[in-house]
Amino acid sequence: MTARSVYDGAGVTDYDTIINSELTRNTDFEIDVLNLELYKDFPVVNGDELTYYDEDLNIIFKGIVKTISPGKGTKQLIVYSFEQELQETIVEDTFTNISPESLIETIVTTYSTLTFSTSISTGVTIAEYTSKNKTAWEIISDIMERMPGVTYYVNTSKVFTLFTKGSITASISLTNYSNCIIEEEWQQDTSNQTTSLKLVGNKQVTPKTELFSGTGSQTEFTLAEIPVDMKVSVGGTEQTLERENTASGDYTYSKDQKKIIFNSAPASGTNNIEVVYNFELNLKIEMDAAPSIISTYGIIENKITKKFLNTYDELNEYATEYLDIYGNPLYSNSAFLTQTLDAQDLIPGYQIKVYDAENLINEAIVDKFFLINSVKRNMPDEGVTIELGDRNIGVIDFLKEVKTNLDQVKEEDDNATIAMKSQNLTNTAIIEYDADITAITKRTFDSDTWYWSETSTSRNQWKEDGTGPVFRESSGFTDTDVDGLEEERVSEGGTEERVTEGGSEIRTTEGFATPLVTEGVVTNTFMISGLTGWITQLDTIATHVAVGDDNTTPVVGDTALGNETYIEARFRAFANSNSFIIDLRLDTTENNGNTIAEHGVFDAASGGNLISRDLTTAFNKTASNESFYRNTYNLTVTNTNLN
Repeated sequence: MTARSVYDGAGVTDYDTIINSELTRNTDFEIDVLNLELYKDFPVVNGDELTYYDEDLNIIFKGIVKTISPGKGTKQLIVYSFEQELQETIVEDTFTNISPESLIETIVTTYSTLTFSTSISTGVTIAEYTSKNKTAWEIISDIMERMPGVTYYVNTSKVFTLFTKGSITASISLTNYSNCIIEEEWQQDTSNQTTSLKLVGNKQVTPKTELFSGTGSQTEFTLAEIPVDMKVSVGGTEQTLERENTASGDYTYSKDQKKIIFNSAPASGTNNIEVVYNFELNLKIEMDAAPSIISTYGIIENKITKKFLNTYDELNEYATEYLDIYGNPLYSNSAFLTQTLDAQDLIPGYQIKVYDAENLINEAIVDKFFLINSVKRNMPDEGVTIELGDRNIGVIDFLKEVKTNLDQVKEEDDNATIAMKSQNLTNTAIIEYDADITAITKRTFDSDTWYWSETSTSRNQWKEDGTGPVFRESSGFTDTDVDGLEEERVSEGGTEERVTEGGSEIRTTEGFATPLVTEGVVTNTFMISGLTGWITQLDTIATHVAVGDDNTTPVVGDTALGNETYIEARFRAFANSNSFIIDLRLDTTENNGNTIAEHGVFDAASGGNLISRDLTTAFNKTASNESFYRNTYNLTVTNTNLN
């Protein structure tokens, strides 16, 4: 194998300059292929390692030459990315008790010359995976297809990196008509838009006890649920279930009718028949998007089932992120690069910040992160085009879904009773910083002149020969130490001179042509520090959450809910880099019989300060359901000096 190099711009020799090239990279499990047209004298053979440079000598691609075809005065090359090695090796093996990420690592490092890197830890164990006449690449693709939201890339150092889409942020950003051109309007996809979600999870085994009163003649008693097991007692004596092919028993059970049928009527008594059993409850919640989204798009209902969700917390987390993604339409577009950018930052699966003031979304400037779906490089004619898109459900908490997919569990819907009503609420605050300097003081001193220093215990005095300052304690000075002081204060409004001699003071003001300071800025470090302080403060003061039944529109002067019906300490809170989230969970015993129409966050259990107030979708709270509310505070810092 010989290392070769080719260039978009002027090459090192007359024949290593690229005539035409096409390279497509995407987030599908496809190996990258580079098609090149070079001058016929370029020395290369199959198996050579080829490095592709752009005109600024940035490395665009490295791979192995697989095919060489002669042309008229040229040669055509097909170059595969390094993971192509994995397509050439057949694996006959069985892997046991191994995580999916470890299985991929084993295949990569055993059957290729690549090294492996990942930050993914699924916590899932594959009991057994058998490969019969599969290539190493087929095994990797099979595993990754069962890990939604996972992709990979191989860098120029031959490191195979496995990562979740959107988990890595490109260090560069795209700005329309600066380093790229976004000509088209943003394409809107509403096929999965949802503003009201019904989410069904797995079945949960729940214990229940029912009491019945015997009459001395009644033999049939109907249960509220279908038991998976049960224990029946009459007057404290456990009864025996009569089964098929058994000689005797005290009762039978009809699953279809949910009835216990006694062979002999139990004696008369109050609550003398006890049935203790377990039944399967299908976990299910309803969650609505934020009221602002519903007011814009209306109610768009959707129902999905995810059997890998085993608790209400998991259902709430999944539904929250689902509505965060699908509450609004998804958008996509293409960006054509007008500047050379580092190819190592243009990796499909990375998220990248995009600013577009020309093509608006909902009449607003586009300033948000998008996923890089693919990068197509076609030189010299078409340049570099990046396909961008909103993230989709494939990247939602994929770890919860991995085991289900690996076990090939079939999802089935059901008619579960609604057990929880949930609501997402969002509040946004903009923190503005201004660094304008309003005045400058400039002092000139005669010899033996004194003035106060920044501390209260010393003065700064020039030496009598005027060569520099010395510090002396306050007690070392007298009024006669004052020989003269000329102080000039300069601001944008003019010049003020103050002269003090022998205790007299004269003030004069005159204009000046050029102000010493016109504008300043607050640095990013200061703004980020301030943002962190705001979030920390919210975590300290946002201690309690209340609900009420009033639907009066909130105003900034509100100091309490319209009609508070219940308040308790927050259920949970956590912070991100620019947001703070606080949760409230009401169980089946709390706030029953009240309509929940408003939500407020306070700094105390009673008599506290109201931090925020939101209206919610009206919901009648009863003992048969729980409710969950999540309030997200999004904080944005703005430097007003930069406008």
